[in-house]
Amino acid sequence: MNTYFKYDTLLTKNEMCSMGPFIKEMTDHLYSYRNIKLLGRRNFGKTSLLKNVIIPDWNKKKGAKALCIYCDLYSVKTLADLEFELAQGLSAALVKKQTQIEKLVTAHT
Repeated sequence: MNTYFKYDTLLTKNEMCSMGPFIKEMTDHLYSYRNIKLLGRRNFGKTSLLKNVIIPDWNKKKGAKALCIYCDLYSVKTLADLEFELAQGLSAALVKKQTQIEKLVTAHT
């Protein structure tokens, strides 16, 4: 059976049809340093929106001054789970930032 939408995978920015006004509203809030709570049912594109649209855009605008940490707290049930997810998110963000810094240094040497 063919489906019209992708499920259980991250969508690219181009695959997020008709979300332009919503994306603009979110980025306006973020650049004004206002908090956002993104809630919705499973498979509605929340993670794709953050990982493939919002965070890359933020990193482009803020450059080396920004560190975006993504933590998935869906499975957190204990303090140890929370600690693990936060450590994973921080580690992944630092690895990405290190790679970006290494590319900048290599390009300028």
